[in-house]
Amino acid sequence: MFDTEDPFANIGGGSDAGTMFQAGGAAPKGNAPAFQTNKTENKYSILNMFWLINPKIYEKDAAWVPNETHFVALSFNINFGNLRVEVCNMTNESIKDQLICLNKIQRLASGTVYPTALFQLVCKAPEVICYEQIVNYDGSDWQTKINPVSFVTTSNGNIILNVGKYSYEFTTWQKEALLYSAKFSLNQGMVLSGENTIKRQ
Repeated sequence: MFDTEDPFANIGGGSDAGTMFQAGGAAPKGNAPAFQTNKTENKYSILNMFWLINPKIYEKDAAWVPNETHFVALSFNINFGNLRVEVCNMTNESIKDQLICLNKIQRLASGTVYPTALFQLVCKAPEVICYEQIVNYDGSDWQTKINPVSFVTTSNGNIILNVGKYSYEFTTWQKEALLYSAKFSLNQGMVLSGENTIKRQ
């Protein structure tokens, strides 16, 4: 499956990307990702779209961007009408045959992308700064801890996502998955958010 026996041992994606776990070790206890599911008991209505494994983990001499992560999850938050992005790192225990084991993946950072930034991304803006939309800013703890999110298109057409200090480079079909997620959010996603708003009134 991998070009090397341990694809996570010598990853060059910055100081955090390759050293987050010992090769073959489990994710640290208490750091398993808080992934949303599509169940109704959650605080928010989240539609999981893509869980993407960085293809560079399968390449022996891949060129990693600084602090690039092994995994990204793309989800749509129906309540707020935004695309949620979560960047994570993996170990050999994160994949078992055809299974992605979320309890063996460490969530590093998450952020949100609102329609204005999604529209810029779809329109191929070379750099997109994703402004968080807060109606009533009061300096609450959660408001001061929001990770900055941005997208940068490289000279070869790849799209680099930055969430806080972490990054993920979307290439080939994964770039198309990102753009599809943005288009879905702007089309069907807005319909779902509108219907959700009507139901709550």
